[in-house]
Amino acid sequence: MKIIKNLFIVCLVIFMSVGVTACDFFTNNNSSEQTEEQETNTTNYIQKNIGETFTFEGVEITITEYKIRECVLNWKSANDYSSTVDNNRNKVWVEIYATITNNTTKDFSISSLYDKIVYVTNDGEATYSGSYYYEDEFIESHSTIQAFNNLSGIFAYKIPVSIAPSLGEGKQYFYNDSSIRNTYSSNTCNNTNFEFRLSNGYKSNDIYVVKL
Repeated sequence: MKIIKNLFIVCLVIFMSVGVTACDFFTNNNSSEQTEEQETNTTNYIQKNIGETFTFEGVEITITEYKIRECVLNWKSANDYSSTVDNNRNKVWVEIYATITNNTTKDFSISSLYDKIVYVTNDGEATYSGSYYYEDEFIESHSTIQAFNNLSGIFAYKIPVSIAPSLGEGKQYFYNDSSIRNTYSSNTCNNTNFEFRLSNGYKSNDIYVVKL
């Protein structure tokens, strides 16, 4: 009887040890899976300067300059884009000039790019999505870039005039509809609190950031 009792105790100890080990395994395994999921979902912000090139899966993108002004694409004739001036003068345009080169053997879909302008202050961030017209100069008016081809144009955004930078020295003017408009550019205005952010969506956690 004593032998049976001792055998029962030994079996009970072994059973409890196996149970604890199994719990540890599942706990560690779940923890590992959660860690991997967190790492997978981590956003990687990559800082770039104007003139520098970054790459999305063989597609090279270079931001060459930016302009902030009341009328978009004013190099055309005076009346072409008069309708793009905000009626109440409450908003202005941000134009991000870019060159995109497709070095791959497949067509590149413009819709795979996720772009936005972000106004960054100590109080937080305000995000502005793109606007465009069906004109060749607007990058988003194109559907694809063919293999081994490139495209130059602008990403365009409307922002409140209240957060547009004030003109400093070297200010520029242009005429449109017989009135004077102000132009802010990368040559005359820096540290605007604006960031241009670009990613290729679900394909990567990388977001390229160009400070204006």
